[in-house]
Amino acid sequence: MLIPRPPTQLKTVLIVEDDPVCAALYKHCLQDLVPQLQIIEASDGYDALGKLAHFKPDLMILDLQMPSFDGLELLSLIAAKAAYSDLPVIVVSSTPAPASEIVKDLPNAHVFLKPLRPALLQKVIGELLRMSPERGPLTAGAYAGDERRLARNIAAQFYELMPERLAQLEHYVTRNDTQQLHAWCHAMIGTASVIGASALLEQVRALQSALDRDDRSHYPTACEQITREVRQFAVALDKAFDLSAADYER
Repeated sequence: MLIPRPPTQLKTVLIVEDDPVCAALYKHCLQDLVPQLQIIEASDGYDALGKLAHFKPDLMILDLQMPSFDGLELLSLIAAKAAYSDLPVIVVSSTPAPASEIVKDLPNAHVFLKPLRPALLQKVIGELLRMSPERGPLTAGAYAGDERRLARNIAAQFYELMPERLAQLEHYVTRNDTQQLHAWCHAMIGTASVIGASALLEQVRALQSALDRDDRSHYPTACEQITREVRQFAVALDKAFDLSAADYER
């Protein structure tokens, strides 16, 4: 059965991503390439399925690691449906192995590894949408790119997101909630990779390693180290992009 597109002449992209920092990067690359593009967002696989039941986008950008219904499950369903067999998909993953077997059944699927290179991402988006970039390509660099507007947008998203993330971390550590801590680490690894916070990424992976070992005595120390690193990084972003770092002050 032919699945209709939304009632618009604009190209439509579905972003399936639970991390606002990553979503901001994708939206910037899309809007910089095609200002009149229609962007629809879904926070997980369930949300995406509901939207896909009503329309077929011109392109889907899909994060592989999400809570509940993740990208792998969604890819499996898409690959099994003939109506979606030609759907262009950009799969974003921390590791190439999980997606490689599934995307081979989707001829228009491409896997991007974190940390992302905005210039390459934008080039592939243009090719999949069969468009030529209207502006020059972005160049990768600190804070997910040297292009100032993109960098400040990503920095602002990080700044707004981190107080809630730190509160969640403290709550999960206090409760020894290992399941939620695993999910928190997955989310933070994606965020830290996108924004180029290498020291923070190292601290989060140390917590992830302690979780794998079930070393609960290390959880409070890891929480303190991550909190300190986030505050330091927030101050650095404040100086670089004139953001308010009041929420991070001791």
